[in-house]
This record gives sequence, structure tokens and C-alpha cells, in this order.
Amino acid sequence: MNMRKFISWLPNAITLVNLFCGSIAIVALLEENYSKVLLMVSISLIADFLDGLVARSLKAQSLIGKDLDSLADLVTFGLLPSLILYHLAEQQEHSIWNYICFLVVLFSAIRLARFNHDTRQSYYFIGLPTPANALLILSLLVFLIYENPEISEHSAVLKWNAVFFSKIIYSTKAIRIWAILSALLLVLPINLISLKFTKLTLKETKHQWILLIGILLILLIFGKFALFWIMLWYLIWSLIWYYVIV
Repeated sequence: MNMRKFISWLPNAITLVNLFCGSIAIVALLEENYSKVLLMVSISLIADFLDGLVARSLKAQSLIGKDLDSLADLVTFGLLPSLILYHLAEQQEHSIWNYICFLVVLFSAIRLARFNHDTRQSYYFIGLPTPANALLILSLLVFLIYENPEISEHSAVLKWNAVFFSKIIYSTKAIRIWAILSALLLVLPINLISLKFTKLTLKETKHQWILLIGILLILLIFGKFALFWIMLWYLIWSLIWYYVIV
């Protein structure tokens, strides 16, 4: 009986790792320890992937587990991204308008609540998933950590990348606009590709393979700064696949 209880709660324990690391990431952000934020979110992403996988493998899926997963995601992939945008905006200008950044956590809550009751999203996503949205916003911290002017000067791509991110990070208006767009992407009724390979044939998974090939090319081109461009490619290719090709 005890072993059965342990097995049934193992996925939930992994979910709590996501929540725990997300909470530590918030503290690290307040301390401006951006590298620690990235580390904690990376662990949270792994836990977010594993909890569902373990639950399915052990046949330990439950309503409590589903709700707990959404609550953890709201903190790590909803509240933390809002705080990142707010933190960056406040560094440039103290303004009540910076509270717009918290639209991200509000719309993340709406998206997660919808996801729990939408069976269609087992095959594709409707609206941008909260982890994907968090990664888009996290790319701003990646730039702050790794940007090296000396290296950028010797690469046209990285120099252009630096100019692009600088115009966002050092502009409160750009950050507020980012927050609004980010919030809208979470709830817009647009179909986005899921990387769950439910089919095995090339014909039925080619859109996923094209997505992965594109990701590899972006990694080769942008290196450490690839995160934002990978997520942008994900959005663009999903829209092309579902609304132009299919």
C-alpha cells in the first residue's frame, strides 16, 4: 500500500521540483543573479517534461496531478516571466505603466485553466504554451549574460542580434509592448505544433521534423543567442503549417 502511494505521488513530487526551482529563480532574479535564473528554469523545464512522462509510464495520472502541474507552471512560466519583464522595465524607468508586464501572469492563468479542460491540445497546442512563452522572455536574460561586444563586432549576425536585443531591453516601451504581445499569444485561438510524436510515419510527422531541422540550423547560426530565434521559428512555422499548408 505504501509503495502504491509512493508511486502515485512520484509524478507530483517531480512537479513540486518545478515549483521549487521556479520560486528560487524568482529570488535569484531579485538578486540580479541571471545565470542562476537560467539554471533554475532549466531544471523546472526538465521537471515539467518528466512529471507527465512518469505519470503516463506508471499509470499514475490524476486530477490532483493535473491541477498541481498547472499551479507550478503558473509560478515558473507565468509569474517569473512577468517579473523578468517588470524588472527590466523598472531598470530603465520607474513607472506605473510597467505593471502592464503582469498581463503575462494573468493570461498565463487563463491559458492553463483552459488547457486542463481542452482535450484537443493532446495533439496540438491552441495558443502559445506557457513554457514556450517563458523561454521567449528568458531570451532577454540570455542576452544580458552572454553578450560580448568584442565578439559581436566580428560577426555580422551577432552584431545585428545585439542591436535588436539592445533596442528591446533598454526601452521600457518595447518591453511593455512585448508583455502585451506575449499575453495575447497565450490565449489567441491559433494552432501551434506539438512535439509529441503520436504518429511514426514521415508523412504524418514531417512538420515536426522540419521544425527540428530549423532549430538545429538556428543553433548553428546564433549559438548561445539562439533561444529567441528558435521560439520565433516555432511560431512562424506553426502558423505556416496550420494556416497555409494544411
